Amino acid sequence: MKNIITSGIFVTITFLSFALVGCSKTDTDIVRENVENYLERTLDDASSYEFVHLEYKEEITQRDNFDYRVNNLRESIDIAKETINREEASSFPNNSRIEESKNDIKRFSAFITELESFEEQLRDNELDETACYVYEFDFRASNPMGGIVLTNSYLYVTQNLEVVDLVTTGRMLNTCNIFEEHAEILRNIQRDY
Repeated sequence: MKNIITSGIFVTITFLSFALVGCSKTDTDIVRENVENYLERTLDDASSYEFVHLEYKEEITQRDNFDYRVNNLRESIDIAKETINREEASSFPNNSRIEESKNDIKRFSAFITELESFEEQLRDNELDETACYVYEFDFRASNPMGGIVLTNSYLYVTQNLEVVDLVTTGRMLNTCNIFEEHAEILRNIQRDY
């Protein structure tokens, strides 16, 4: 009799455990709900939405954010230098374009200096904190002209799984948010240059 009661209790606890686990939502389920709420507010025709695919890709750290921004600024400096060289080599150089490119180089260089200075002030554990998570997200919906199109995108979500951005540019970006200090640095530099 004691074995039957013990077995019955074990079976009941096991059943309840499986039932509770089966009812709990995964992070991917929560992300899907959040992005669908986001799309409901942003799509031209939310009723045309059709889920296709959602898959976790990677975590982006604050260090990734810094590196991405600094590398982009360095690329912008290189482009400005190429513009200057091209214009100066031209038979009819555009002096305003040369000055604009020189100003861009000063502004981008100042921003890099400020970002690197701010980054040095942070501890490694702050830089290694998660900035966001990236998911590959595909869905179908009607475009402004009414045609149903497949959209391949990257979805950026916070640690709380809230949507930060939905990028459809075709390549994943290693950034998803900006420290408020970044924004303040950028505002100050934009004002000064």
